[in-house]
Amino acid sequence: MDFQLFKIFGGSLQGILDIFILKTLENVFAALTPFALAALTLYVVTYGYMVMTGRIPDMMMDAIGKIIKISLIVSIGLTAGNHAAVVIDGASALESGLLSVLHPVGSDSVPPGDAYEMLDKMAGKGFEKGVILTKIAALSGFLKGFQPA
Repeated sequence: MDFQLFKIFGGSLQGILDIFILKTLENVFAALTPFALAALTLYVVTYGYMVMTGRIPDMMMDAIGKIIKISLIVSIGLTAGNHAAVVIDGASALESGLLSVLHPVGSDSVPPGDAYEMLDKMAGKGFEKGVILTKIAALSGFLKGFQPA
C-alpha cells in the first residue's frame, strides 16, 4: 500500500478551495456590489451638496480628492473576488512548474497526476529509506533494544 497523506488532504483542500471559497466569494461580492455602489453614489451626492452649500468648510478640490480616494478604495474592494482567482491561478501554475522541475519531460517513469501525488511518492520513498536505515542501525548495535521486523 502506497503512502497517501498528501493526496487525501490536498484533494480535500482543493475541493474546498474550488467549491466553497471561490464560488462563495464570487456570490458575496456579486451581492454586495449594488449596495456598495449605491452607498458610494449617495455619499458623493450628499458630500458634494454639503460642500457646495457651504455646510462643510472644505474646499472643492479637497472634496474631489477625498471622493476619488474613497472611490478607489471601494473599487479595489469590490474587485477582490477577481484578485483571489488570479492568486489561486498563480498558485496552480506554480504547482505545475514544480512538477515539471521535479519530473523532467524525458524521464522514463510515469509522471504524477498532481503535486500531491508527487509528494506522496517522495514521502513513501523517504519512509522506505528510513526503515532500511533503522534496521541497519539496529543490526549494528546503535539502537539497543530495537528488534527489526
